[in-house]
Amino acid sequence: RSVINLVSTSMPRPRCVFSPATIRAAAVWLIACAASLASSIAAHATIIDMKTDQHQQSHVIAPGKFLEVCTKVTKGESYSWRFESPEPLDFNIHFHDANKVVTPAQLDGVTTASSVLRVQSKHDYCWMWTNRNAVAATVTVAINRATSNR
Repeated sequence: RSVINLVSTSMPRPRCVFSPATIRAAAVWLIACAASLASSIAAHATIIDMKTDQHQQSHVIAPGKFLEVCTKVTKGESYSWRFESPEPLDFNIHFHDANKVVTPAQLDGVTTASSVLRVQSKHDYCWMWTNRNAVAATVTVAINRATSNR
């Protein structure tokens, strides 16, 4: 039997030779792409102004970033809320009162929770999820204003 030799020693092997300028340009391009990707990931801290009586949506939270859903509330209102995530998240409901942050609810490292917030004073309240994981986390959120004294 005859064997076909696919590598011929009589033919010159093709060589790819790049000039130092071409190599520098490629390196600059790769660094720019990496920086763009890093800034895109870093930009995933999200604050949403809830302008209606409800917010029902899924959100992706980048590693080390947070999501806040905020709304103006009036004393006497109630908000039912729930969320689910396959990744554990830190969660709180808070508002700013003068120079301090008041936190009526706080849970660390949870994948699901639900309750009703009964508003005690007029402020801008925020529901906040923080992703302390090394991977992105998807959270499905439902916040609904139940009653109002407006």
